[in-house]
Amino acid sequence: MTPLSAPGPAELYHDLQGLESVKRMDRDQSVAEVARQFEALLLQSMVASMRAAGDVLGEGGPFDSSEARFYRDMLDQQLTMDLSRRGGIGLAAVIQRQLDPAAALDEVRPAPAVVPVRAAVAAPPAPPSEADLAGEGRSGFVSRLQPLAERTAAELGVSAELLLSQAALETGWGRQVLRDGGGRSSNNLFNIKAGSDWQGPVVTVPTLEYRDGVAVREWAAFRAYDSPEASFSDYAELVRSNPRYQQALAAAGDDRRYIEELAAAGYATDPDYADKVMGVLERGLAAARSEP
Repeated sequence: MTPLSAPGPAELYHDLQGLESVKRMDRDQSVAEVARQFEALLLQSMVASMRAAGDVLGEGGPFDSSEARFYRDMLDQQLTMDLSRRGGIGLAAVIQRQLDPAAALDEVRPAPAVVPVRAAVAAPPAPPSEADLAGEGRSGFVSRLQPLAERTAAELGVSAELLLSQAALETGWGRQVLRDGGGRSSNNLFNIKAGSDWQGPVVTVPTLEYRDGVAVREWAAFRAYDSPEASFSDYAELVRSNPRYQQALAAAGDDRRYIEELAAAGYATDPDYADKVMGVLERGLAAARSEP
């Protein structure tokens, strides 16, 4: 038999000292743990909502008692804590990236990529394609996309390093490229959303958006492409053709001003988006290129 390991922080539903133990962790571990516990709370809320809907049908039944509901809720809370500890639904990875910009440079714990719970376009399961960047590492991500970044940068008047940094932040160096229900990569390297004018395929995933400075969990549809090349081309076309990005385009000679204007025009709702991109540009790229 495999011995049972001692429970870690907040792995039991009644562990009221779980957050206290987080204080004794280093910064990277604590951010990952807080993200996991937040995901567990969300899962508990989802299960409780489903139970409440089912209670209407079970009124007057043999399990319709306060005692039965008490023990059922204990079980639900423990199950959701255990589910979160074993990988959850992928939301913890998204929360961790929002809490700690450095998580976009190098993931602390092996959390899954943002895997869509549902997809707008169904697709059969497929093995990773040649366009899949997930297994190439940071240095492979940079070398693979460098020619595309240089070509697109020349079209927009920005630096190739800025575009690589933006794609690295959006995708976690290729490890969190959005996927459809069959696991096929969307090749969306800039996380461009699919508006009503988009006629191509999409993937629909949970995302965190900032509304009046508050992070809100929403479902959003994102564009899907046949290749990374198509993603870079569509990004350039979006920036050139959308009137709201013209101030960013006018500032293209200055990387910081360009990304600040792009964010201010609504490209991203994260108030720290420009600083995060520049952080990757100023620190992450050099480290990535030095990797074997």
